[in-house]
Amino acid sequence: ATVHGQASHFVWLNRGKESIELDLTSERGHRIALGLVDRADVVISNLSPGAMDRLGLGAAELRRRRDDLVVVVISGYGDAGPYRDRKAYDMLIQAESGLCSVTGTPETATKTGVPVSDIATGMYALSAVQAALLRRERTGAGATIEVSMFEATAEWMGHPMYIRMY
Repeated sequence: ATVHGQASHFVWLNRGKESIELDLTSERGHRIALGLVDRADVVISNLSPGAMDRLGLGAAELRRRRDDLVVVVISGYGDAGPYRDRKAYDMLIQAESGLCSVTGTPETATKTGVPVSDIATGMYALSAVQAALLRRERTGAGATIEVSMFEATAEWMGHPMYIRMY
């Protein structure tokens, strides 16, 4: 479905947002990005693993620049382990976490009707950012937060796991 030529999912997730397109590999784009960082409370990235570091905009570099900054790094599988460098997307994570096994019929596993893995990841990122901003208000310290799509979705599988086990 579309809304004035844009995917309804895109419109839903981005309503009210402002955006800018930058070439972060260019000197000008990099400079503008750092100017935005200097005014930001939170920086969130969900690029391919290591992409922000290669651009000189990784969490460690940004936190060295501003120790009060809250930086969120969203990845498919976390920053350690054998899948750390793998790219991910909602449907893949739904399948690999087992979510598709509890949707549809016993004969046909099916993805959910909404992007549950994306939403779960965003919700865990949100709650972590809120906690980090509260801590920063009290202590002045920023934070580096890492949220894995797989871990967020696997956590949501606790309920069906217990139903199956007991």
